[in-house]
Amino acid sequence: MNIALFVETYAPYINGVATHVKLLKQNFERLGHKVLVVTASPNHRHHTVIDDVLYCPAKPMKRLYGFGLASPVSRTRTQILQAFNPDVIHIHQEFGVGFFGLKMGKLLNVPVIYTMHTMYDEYLHYISPVAQVMPITKELVHKYSKYFGKSADVIVGPSDKVVDYFRVCGVRKKVIVMPNGVNTDEYGEDNINRDLVKKVKARCGIPEGKTVACFAGRLAKEKSIDMLLSYWTENFKNSDDLHLLIIGDGPVKPELEAQAKKLNIYSNVTFAGAQPHNEMPAYYAQCDAFVTLSLTEMHSISMLEAMASGLVILQRRDVRNSGQIEEGVNGYLYDDSAQFGKILRSVASLSQEQKRDLRHQVSNSARRYGTAELAKKLIDVYSGAIERHIK
Repeated sequence: MNIALFVETYAPYINGVATHVKLLKQNFERLGHKVLVVTASPNHRHHTVIDDVLYCPAKPMKRLYGFGLASPVSRTRTQILQAFNPDVIHIHQEFGVGFFGLKMGKLLNVPVIYTMHTMYDEYLHYISPVAQVMPITKELVHKYSKYFGKSADVIVGPSDKVVDYFRVCGVRKKVIVMPNGVNTDEYGEDNINRDLVKKVKARCGIPEGKTVACFAGRLAKEKSIDMLLSYWTENFKNSDDLHLLIIGDGPVKPELEAQAKKLNIYSNVTFAGAQPHNEMPAYYAQCDAFVTLSLTEMHSISMLEAMASGLVILQRRDVRNSGQIEEGVNGYLYDDSAQFGKILRSVASLSQEQKRDLRHQVSNSARRYGTAELAKKLIDVYSGAIERHIK
């Protein structure tokens, strides 16, 4: 099968969707399929194919973390896709590249699968920073999402939030809920580079004997890391045995660092910055728990990676996205600062042997989210869509 995957950002760019598509490409190829990734690239002046990835020239969008916005039309790109002759098109993001993918599906008369990875209602402040025009922006985004949803042959989403979103947008089509996947072997204890673990430990400067909680992801308003720092202050400001490690970069990093200093917790909070994806297992090896207050996630890939590393998850309760956590097995849900503090203290009170047992339990729970199985499920979705499209 020839599979074309359309995504606005791709490796070496670091984010959940880029990682997701890269893993899909690897697993589809292991299954014997041919894959072409189509992505936008501000670093390429011309359309360039490298290792079965088509990099499309794009204008840098600094406001959106350096994303590149590619033109939705291109004769060169069309010719490359025609030569590839895809059996199916799978769109993972909805801007210039994604819109082009939708049009190519019609031009080439092949089924289009559309996975919504992002709840755009939570990101409107990037598109429309002026509060007065936010309702208009929201209406336009819903109309655009409705167009994508109705145009695609199949809609896929990682959580029930996608179902809710499309119903609000007026799309009644069935949504296949298919949780994200992770390369569990990459984060397995037996595969971790111990020399790198030592280097990372020295780099982070976390004292021995600390229970370490971490957050990994984009440092942006919608991730509610400012609230995480407030919770940390309320519960652990004067604690000598807990430390918070924040991994990632983003537009609010300077504000968060200033907040930590103002709250007088900078000594037990480490801002590690953005790290290469292949070093993340070594960072997770420093930690005991993964903590998040974000309510914008849809089966977070960062959480999956942390789980595969054995980190117990503390997630603020989000009813339509709570299926990722099995309470008491791989994590806990909380509603407020007091519950957050109580749960993390209970993790810190465990003996080293109990912490090791918990790591094994959590990492084992992540195995059901392996990318190999996800790839096989998507191949079934593609085959069904192709069969229906032919009829």
